[in-house]
Amino acid sequence: MKILNVFNFKRLWLAALIFLSISHAWAIPYYWVAPAGAQVWNDPQNWSLTSGGSGGAGVPGLSDDAIFDSNGVGDCLVDITGLEVESLTFETGFGGLIDLGSTTLSTQQIVNFQTPMENGIVRILGGKIQIQTSNLAIELNGITDDLNLLSNTIQNLTLEITGASLNSVTGNTFTSAIDLRRTGPGLLVFESNSYQDATLRNQNNTGSIIARGNESYNTLNVYNEATSSIDLDYEGGTTTFSNQVLLVNTQNGTISIGLGGGTATLQNSASLQIGAFGTGTVSLNNLIVNGIYNPSVTTLTGTTHLHLANCTFNSPFNQILPRITCGTGNQFNEAFFIDVTGDLPSSISGVFNNSFGLRNIVRSGTGTLTLESNNFQSYLALTNNNNSGSIVGKGNEVYSRVDVFNYADSPVDLAYEGGTTTFSNQVLLVNTQNGTISIGLGGGTATLQNSASLQIGAFGTGTVSLNNLTVNGIYNPSVTTLTGTTHLHLANCTFNSPFNQILPRITCGTGNQFNEAFFIDVTGDLPSSISGVFNNSFGLRNIVRSGTGTLTL
Repeated sequence: MKILNVFNFKRLWLAALIFLSISHAWAIPYYWVAPAGAQVWNDPQNWSLTSGGSGGAGVPGLSDDAIFDSNGVGDCLVDITGLEVESLTFETGFGGLIDLGSTTLSTQQIVNFQTPMENGIVRILGGKIQIQTSNLAIELNGITDDLNLLSNTIQNLTLEITGASLNSVTGNTFTSAIDLRRTGPGLLVFESNSYQDATLRNQNNTGSIIARGNESYNTLNVYNEATSSIDLDYEGGTTTFSNQVLLVNTQNGTISIGLGGGTATLQNSASLQIGAFGTGTVSLNNLIVNGIYNPSVTTLTGTTHLHLANCTFNSPFNQILPRITCGTGNQFNEAFFIDVTGDLPSSISGVFNNSFGLRNIVRSGTGTLTLESNNFQSYLALTNNNNSGSIVGKGNEVYSRVDVFNYADSPVDLAYEGGTTTFSNQVLLVNTQNGTISIGLGGGTATLQNSASLQIGAFGTGTVSLNNLTVNGIYNPSVTTLTGTTHLHLANCTFNSPFNQILPRITCGTGNQFNEAFFIDVTGDLPSSISGVFNNSFGLRNIVRSGTGTLTL
């Protein structure tokens, strides 16, 4: 019997513990029932256990639910320091003002927050935040699983979003600094907001941050610390950046502007800085840059990929980077400098519908750089600095003045594929290593217009290959001396101006036509050949062999 009593006592004791645990988990609801006027939180008469009931229920505290609805009309001054409740609910119809004084109010959950609140701090310890049509002149910070902000005016906001649901921030005006950090796998969506000083941080590889459009930013700092994406101005409407924009990426993720079709403008007084990118992608689309793109030359490192499409740059563009994909529709209206340093393929297409400014495109890495369908209306310096990879102008290009400098054993090939390439001003070809500079080598056609000139200079080695080229302008304004072991290759070219050349070696294949005076002196010791060359009508012809090599006709 004694053993049985002990056993029964233990059962009763365990049941009591379970009951107490469950009772503690059941938060008690307290309803604000204060009359009109200025009232205080710490007055039991202002609280009831039922909506609209009699006051005197006590004061809500830790593990209690504080509820403000239409049955409580008085303003509430929080006169308790370090107040904590289980949840804080403002239902539709409550029209009072919440004044936190100098206190910090901590809560597990805010639901339907639809009332003005000022002073102090609201600290969120988890749960759900839904704030609508409120004026919050407070500091709101903490951690939440679910965030929904709609049509509010909010001052200071620092939140970590940990949940897996869709989080929405729409139609808000942020009058001071906000810092939103997405650490959960959910989707964080912004739309039609106005920001004074915003910082967005992405720290989870699942989900993403999307700003759909119609946004206005003063200062914006974007940090992508995950393999997922942060997409600004993603859909329709126009986004405006009026001050500094900083894009930072530390993982293999993407930061984009206008990727889904939205348009954006960087205003005159603003700057766009891409910094601390060692990997991932920067994608700029449908962006008009009236301000400053990179106040100084910015170095992107590692495997960072810059993607541009339908952008207009009305300020200088300076960039050192591993990889670029520059699609159609871009326009650069000021000076342009780019150095491609990586080992992956890069491309520049349809870029230069421009009017003035120096252009410099340099390939220092081992990857191939492709040019296609570009319109260079002012000076371009095209430089090849690496023995691996190449520079390829695929075709449908328009060049004004272009200087090509090949300082490597690899090739620079212009008008390489289909379509017609046009040279409307001076063309200068310079080679210092055993590389090749070619025009039309892969089957493309090219035209040197009447007012243009083609100058081959500073070739002591390597190959010049001219193919499918019609020369209406001037070929070598003066007799140019090619030295060393330089090899000139001609195929299917038409020269409608005099051809004068002193050179070590020539391979002149079929299909060439010389319609003006022709002078050549072969000075080298390697075999040269001239085959099927002279389908021409007039002019003096002089072929001289001054070197030790055999010249075959």
